[in-house]
Amino acid sequence: MKDSLAKPLSIALYALMGVSVLLLLLFFVGVLNEGILLSWSYLLVAIAAIATVVFPVIYLVQNPKDAKNTLIAIAAMAVVFGISYGLASGEVLEKYVKYGIDESSSRYVGMGIYATYMLMVGAVGSIIFSAISKMIR
Repeated sequence: MKDSLAKPLSIALYALMGVSVLLLLLFFVGVLNEGILLSWSYLLVAIAAIATVVFPVIYLVQNPKDAKNTLIAIAAMAVVFGISYGLASGEVLEKYVKYGIDESSSRYVGMGIYATYMLMVGAVGSIIFSAISKMIR
């Protein structure tokens, strides 16, 4: 996959960069308005989002042995977010009601906070475990 896709992707990358530079120059000269640049940036973000989803799927299809580890990692993340969603409360303080915050928004924010805490504890724990296991060897 690497050899067959490297050259066309490099050409596409340089083409997108060239069009971006051209549009930017035309904007600074005064030929284009900011709406075209904004639309171009939306297109670039969409291309990046699609590539972010498509290329890992292609890699997993071509390397099924690695798919197991990836699926385990995705399942672990789903468990972390599930636990954090369960821990989060939907309580909304009175001062946030005027901003349109409802129970589900509050619960999602709480889920994000709890998930961040859990992932941070996991990262620090893995660093400590790695250091201790190296000292034991």
